[in-house]
Amino acid sequence: MPSRREKANRRNAAKSTGPRTKAGIMRSSLNAVTHGLTSANAVLAGEDPDQLTALEVSLASQYRALPVAQALCAQYASVLWRLARLRRLEAISLAVSDVGRILGSLATNDGEDSVTIKDLSIASEEQCRDLRIDMRGLIERMGNLSRYEAMLFAQLVRLTEMLDPYRLESSEQLGLPPPLAPESRSQASAD
Repeated sequence: MPSRREKANRRNAAKSTGPRTKAGIMRSSLNAVTHGLTSANAVLAGEDPDQLTALEVSLASQYRALPVAQALCAQYASVLWRLARLRRLEAISLAVSDVGRILGSLATNDGEDSVTIKDLSIASEEQCRDLRIDMRGLIERMGNLSRYEAMLFAQLVRLTEMLDPYRLESSEQLGLPPPLAPESRSQASAD
């Protein structure tokens, strides 16, 4: 016979079954997504799926219209899309870190387009401590992003090798007929 605790657990479990609507299920499926670099869906909330489609179409136009080549182009576009997201994540990581704020407070603009860092000896002890602490976190975040970047570049290399046999020649891209072979030209002129 179940105890009071077991009965209460069963009642509570019956109440917490997760989302029931299609929208709720879609939303909860993204709960674990942090950067989307390895997610099943290439396009995340806030990104424009039409831009990814345009990238796919642009890439596919350079290859023969075979299902295999088109599928590889879609994968290639997805990897390029994720690399672009990675670049944005790197910029955001730098922008929100205290490293940027602290170094910015120590920077001078010499009137040109360049910015130079003043002598760090003028930095306060607290600024140096904050800089060291935040640098550790920033280095860890950037290291993680670098590992994902290496993985994505390796995928690009593999896809490039797989797509190479399907690449269109320039005459095919322009819609021109293929050039005649030398023996075909001599037969055509003899006729």
